[in-house]
Amino acid sequence: MKIGFKILICIMLVTIMGLTGCRGILNGVIDNGSSGTDTSNTTLDAASSENESVDVDTSSAISSKDASSATSSKATSSKPKPSVSSKVESSSSTESTEDISSAESVNSEVSDNDSSTDDSSESESTSSENSSNNSGGNSGGIKYIAFTFDDGPSSTYTKKIVDKLASYGGRGTFFIVGNRLNSTTGATIQYAVQKGNEIGIHAYTHSYKYNNCSESIYQSELSKTADAIHKYLPNYNITLMRPVGGMITDSRLKSCPYAVINWNKDTNDWRYKSPSGNSGKINTIYNNTIKNVKNGDIILMHEIYKNSYEAFCQAIDKLYKDGYRFVTVTELIGKSNIRAGKKYTHG
Repeated sequence: MKIGFKILICIMLVTIMGLTGCRGILNGVIDNGSSGTDTSNTTLDAASSENESVDVDTSSAISSKDASSATSSKATSSKPKPSVSSKVESSSSTESTEDISSAESVNSEVSDNDSSTDDSSESESTSSENSSNNSGGNSGGIKYIAFTFDDGPSSTYTKKIVDKLASYGGRGTFFIVGNRLNSTTGATIQYAVQKGNEIGIHAYTHSYKYNNCSESIYQSELSKTADAIHKYLPNYNITLMRPVGGMITDSRLKSCPYAVINWNKDTNDWRYKSPSGNSGKINTIYNNTIKNVKNGDIILMHEIYKNSYEAFCQAIDKLYKDGYRFVTVTELIGKSNIRAGKKYTHG
């Protein structure tokens, strides 16, 4: 009865004093009560406590997450790039590599195209030349011939011939008679080689033909001429030989340590060597030189006669205008094509 009475009074006081005062009084009543518990307040407080606990746990969880994130962030910044960054770097590296590869591929294609163009041009040029060599002409294009000079050197004409060839960017081949070499003529073959011309063996005495002389004379003619040339051109590699009159036996040809160079166009200039300076003889040699000339010709002349020199100068002027260029025998045939023990008559 006392408790009920107190509760009734409490309700009245709540009405008068408000909820705040009532709660304080109610708590006092509950605390002072001798039997039973106010389960609703307990439930409310428990719920409140649980909510607070949840909030704390949530807050703790958030704080822990933040802390974890911060720790992770700190760890990330203090360590080398993790796998994600590595993946990104790897991707960037791959892209860079692909870009480089692409660039290289493009450059390669450009290079290949350029190379193909150059190779194609070279192939066409070579084919054209080869075709011209086979057909005996190369009308409309550049044509190549080799002027060859026997029986020198000459102290008067060799250097002049070299200079005339050089005036057209040309070179020739000189087949030497060994006993004509001395300090003066030795200087002329040095000059010729300096200008890109080539030197070959002809004979030492010019007194024997290699198809009917003895073996000892044949060997002596070659070796003594080679020695004479090497006296003035000690490091020169002699690869060519021209037999006197173009004559040599098959067995000597096969065993010859040099390529044997004959000709396919004979100017017969030696037949018209005198009188020296005769315009009619010079004109005959000139006509013999330019008549029916064709791409790939090896032309035979002699460098020791004035008529030959004058005719040569007129012929080279004409031939250059007609599209001919002047090269050595080795250039005409091709260094890789020339073999010792083989005979060649044209390019």
